[in-house]
Amino acid sequence: MVDRWQKRIGNDALPVDFDNIFNAHQRLATLPYSAPAVVVKSIVLSSRYDADVYFVICTEATKSFKWRGAGNALLHAAELGEGKEGVAASAGNHAQGFVLAAGELARRGQLGAFKAISALTLVIPANTPDAKKEKIYKNSEIELNGQKIRVVNVIEHGTNFDEARVFAENYIAQDTLGRMSVPPYDYKYTIAGGGTLAIEALAILNQYTPDQSTQFAHTSRMDRRSIIAPDLLYVPSGGGGLVAGMAIVMDELAPNASVIACEPAYVQSKYAAMTAGETVKVDPPPSHIGGIRTATGISVEKMGNIPFEVMNRLGVGTQSVTHDQFSWVTNALNRNEWGNKKGESIKGTGDIIGGINSESSGSAGVAAFMNMPDADREMALRKAKLVGREKPLVMCVITGANIDKQDLDKMAEWVKNNPDFPRDNSVARYVAPLRSQAAVR
Repeated sequence: MVDRWQKRIGNDALPVDFDNIFNAHQRLATLPYSAPAVVVKSIVLSSRYDADVYFVICTEATKSFKWRGAGNALLHAAELGEGKEGVAASAGNHAQGFVLAAGELARRGQLGAFKAISALTLVIPANTPDAKKEKIYKNSEIELNGQKIRVVNVIEHGTNFDEARVFAENYIAQDTLGRMSVPPYDYKYTIAGGGTLAIEALAILNQYTPDQSTQFAHTSRMDRRSIIAPDLLYVPSGGGGLVAGMAIVMDELAPNASVIACEPAYVQSKYAAMTAGETVKVDPPPSHIGGIRTATGISVEKMGNIPFEVMNRLGVGTQSVTHDQFSWVTNALNRNEWGNKKGESIKGTGDIIGGINSESSGSAGVAAFMNMPDADREMALRKAKLVGREKPLVMCVITGANIDKQDLDKMAEWVKNNPDFPRDNSVARYVAPLRSQAAVR
């Protein structure tokens, strides 16, 4: 097996480490709305692609893994008690985690750490999907001591995440008393919160129940060679926070795993950064293509600096997903093409009921896997055989399930006229040199 230091560029400490993620895992366990990941095997895709294909799915109330990063960031800030106003910008899913964590801090009496009971501010694009807006506004107020209290002030601005982010940055800069940013991806504690997903997914894959994931992490650090781990891990990615956090866990516990950040073909900020050797801004994404909403949840014009450093040094690759591929896979997931009738749950995860709900952004990992080049398939097979497996083991993270019905109906109508998966061999891909060399050693 490959030692993790052989994959890294440089031996300096990463800006976020495994201990940060382990501590985040302990912290998030105290949240009453926390829910473990679900890991389900897709019998259909496993048979079709001659691989063991697993989906990692969120069952928590926000229907997104973003609650992990937002929750950890706010809980950590409250522990410090710096007395600053927390400000966040989000395309929708980070926002949901932000307001839920704010409500919990209010119930604990810890919002005083943020100057006042309603001292948290959230900025979202005006065209945020209604499915996300409804939950954001609903949870921005809570019942406390018989009174309804607003714990987050919500501001709608702009038509995409980057416009909302710039507004939030200006809002922070205008205040002389102290406002702190709680970014959705370019922040140590947000990244650490997202990384907890990898601990749970690996624990479940290794037949631990979710509540045994802490024990799994302890044991696995002692003996990484005995871990069942994916050969390929596909993660939808906007600013890079979730994939960076998961890559850190893989680097620590499963260093042979190849991690791929999956992004829209119309806003390739990760590909642009990895090929340029620095973060760069790309053109703004369209809001709709062919009348169908784009993957707004991961449409980010410039990836985060911290995620870039982590991805670059840990050999994370990238793969783009076309608009048609988003539509086709999102429709298939939601229409129960690969739901509980054709899948089997892993120990401790319970049953999957109905379809596997996914918004466009959430389906990026599955779509990228289905469009996997032959070279990646051959590499994965070689890696599998190195550890005695006949087939590659693939994990696809499904990161969000907040989609408006009218958007899903439009996708279904498009698929009627395009029944076959729209494979595209021309999509942009970045393969980290050190990762590809390590994979065949």
